[in-house]
Amino acid sequence: MHEKILAYHIDLKHPMWTAAYLEQTARLLDELGYNAVLLEVEDKLQFSAAPEIADVDALSPAEAAELAAMFAGHHLQVIPLVQTLGHAEYVLSKAAYAHLREDPQVVSQYDPVSLEARQFILQLVDDVIAAFGPTTHVHLGGDEAYHLGQSPKHAARLKAR
Repeated sequence: MHEKILAYHIDLKHPMWTAAYLEQTARLLDELGYNAVLLEVEDKLQFSAAPEIADVDALSPAEAAELAAMFAGHHLQVIPLVQTLGHAEYVLSKAAYAHLREDPQVVSQYDPVSLEARQFILQLVDDVIAAFGPTTHVHLGGDEAYHLGQSPKHAARLKAR
């Protein structure tokens, strides 16, 4: 039988939370009966696959492992969240990754048809799993893809269906 997951979402995409705040939050979540944190990583990890997308406050892989251990010390499993379709501004706003966009004008969404984009995303997922340690769950974010299928690039393909 699988244990129910009661997770709290911690979004790292804004200025980085202090270690003291995260520790205090972990303690409170443990007291409230949570057993997991959904950790939205975005640009707060130093990715080996793409070091240039890391924020100045990004965690090293060793720091990510320490954070996961701190949460584990409060009976909280880390479930890392990696954006795989929308919410990709932290990558696609950079000129070096513009070719991974579905629409050249939209910096928030990967091209889901692009093999290169999919391979890149899988590299990010691998880095997140390696950094946060063994986990039974990974959340692959795919929401808010408001421009899906609207690009000139895929218009003919969709019209043919």
